[in-house]
Amino acid sequence: GDHGGVIVAVKYFKTEGDTNTLLYSTDEGLSWQQHKFYPTPIRIFGLITEPGENTTVFTMFGTEAKPNAPIDWIIVRVDLASVFKRNCTPEDYKNWSPVSPGQGKASRCVLGRRETFLRRSPKA
Repeated sequence: GDHGGVIVAVKYFKTEGDTNTLLYSTDEGLSWQQHKFYPTPIRIFGLITEPGENTTVFTMFGTEAKPNAPIDWIIVRVDLASVFKRNCTPEDYKNWSPVSPGQGKASRCVLGRRETFLRRSPKA
């Protein structure tokens, strides 16, 4: 999941096994912290946010980690608003432009256009 200010990752049970922790980053993946979201490990099938919403709330869905047991869905809602130490100020944002793959910083055009976006600095 990616809210813009926080990136969230959780183990997918088919490839990574059961879990009760997620990883989150508030600096574009430069560092990661753990958050325990459930008392015991469960099988996570998915992690979602509301489409088009700017929210720190992430929802996971999964089942108990019991082989051959009937499927009883578990929905876990995690709000990571508390991981931000302060509200951002205008100084916390910078202009950013994507680059074409393999072109380096010399080419700031993607598909013939140069776009500039205001985004939060990783260290904000």
